[in-house]
Amino acid sequence: MNIILKNSILFFLLLGCSQSSANMETALTTAANTGTAVTLEQITDFEWDKVYVIGPYDQFDYSHISHVPAGVRKVIERQIIEERNALLIFTLNDTFVKLYDISVGPVDKLGMTGGVFSPDTLIPIKD
Repeated sequence: MNIILKNSILFFLLLGCSQSSANMETALTTAANTGTAVTLEQITDFEWDKVYVIGPYDQFDYSHISHVPAGVRKVIERQIIEERNALLIFTLNDTFVKLYDISVGPVDKLGMTGGVFSPDTLIPIKD
């Protein structure tokens, strides 16, 4: 398959995959497996300015984020994160927007483990 067609297919796959944790995981896995650089903004369809990536056993102080739903607070406070999962908490102006609970594999492979990233962050992240 020619490279332009392959990149076009990848772009539209990533652009359309952001409605659920499974779709976000698929988009990140595709980016990780192909090595094609995309921005985080390209794989989301909502407005945000920061994403916090929280891995298993990570501590996270969310006190600066407003309107965090009770269920999300419980997950963070009790660290009810599956050993194989990571949380992606999206915010806009320090207000909660969306949470994704996904496999830690693609997050690790993309270099996104434990950090704060902006929409223009290019993944995979290179050292």
